[in-house]
Amino acid sequence: MKRPLHKSKYVYHRLINNAQTLYTHWFAETEFMPSQVFRQEMQIWQSIFVQYRPLALFNQCQDFLYPISPDEQVWLSQLLQPAFLKNDLRCYAHVVPEESISNISVMQLFQELEKLIEPGDLLIRHFHEEKPALEWLEQTLVM
Repeated sequence: MKRPLHKSKYVYHRLINNAQTLYTHWFAETEFMPSQVFRQEMQIWQSIFVQYRPLALFNQCQDFLYPISPDEQVWLSQLLQPAFLKNDLRCYAHVVPEESISNISVMQLFQELEKLIEPGDLLIRHFHEEKPALEWLEQTLVM
């Protein structure tokens, strides 16, 4: 595996697919992540995205256990949406467990994000397994 762009006890980020995709993997330690650290990690993610300008995002959240509050959902969607659109992000694959309390808050976050994005500006799909998500990203990037 290539050296991560950022790694903490909660998450790591690296580039894959010839630097076209920013791959993010969240760890189960997120269950105990303080709110301030969550916000810092999201700002780091956003700055990595802006610096490297990938065309796709892959977000492995099967072990993401942090419950994102409604205020954090709004804050995060407002943080990410301008960066996504300004830097020509084309597709976002999001891998989540089938059932999880944190999954509910993550899906609510995506509802907030989708309110700010015009239809067709960004393709977002949710998956329960990594392989189909990566395949979809590769196919979508070729289109």
